[in-house]
Amino acid sequence: MNPKCFLPCLSACVLLVFFSGVSLASESDSVPLEITPQGTILVQGMIGDTLKARFVLDTGAGCHMLSWRAFRAAPSLRLGTYTSFQADGVRQDRQLYEIPSLRIGGGVQPAPAVAVWDMLDSSGVDGVISASFFRDRIVTLDFSARRMIFEDSLSFSRRLQDSQIVPVKTRDDRGKSLEVFFDV
Repeated sequence: MNPKCFLPCLSACVLLVFFSGVSLASESDSVPLEITPQGTILVQGMIGDTLKARFVLDTGAGCHMLSWRAFRAAPSLRLGTYTSFQADGVRQDRQLYEIPSLRIGGGVQPAPAVAVWDMLDSSGVDGVISASFFRDRIVTLDFSARRMIFEDSLSFSRRLQDSQIVPVKTRDDRGKSLEVFFDV
């Protein structure tokens, strides 16, 4: 099942937990979510310290992707080529680049690897945020309030008391791609 389509169907407050050296943030650290009628989750963020960006949140994307327009506006360092396979088995060979940072609310990923996807230039978004952004964070997607909340230990323990928890499984591919799977 496509997580992008599955997520909006979950009830009220769903806790998605991504562990691996958890970095905790303030309970008040949250950002609004925009959910399209098709179920696509959009969030505002920053590329580096200066470029405001509108991202699709896609936990099924193997790596972060930027439009050519957004990519050209950020300094980058070429990392090499990464080969992955889409869910339908189609091979994807992408050039990876390191950019200064990605930021959503108080969550910052320094020096992330990104690929460029030309289809984004005509989509109205600047990029795709993959699951790897959440690798070291505890995050709640509250669909009823349309918020993404970066949790700290206190807010996390409070949220556990009255939330529906959706377990996730992850697969890390050499630190370049993080895939997230939901048991339904």
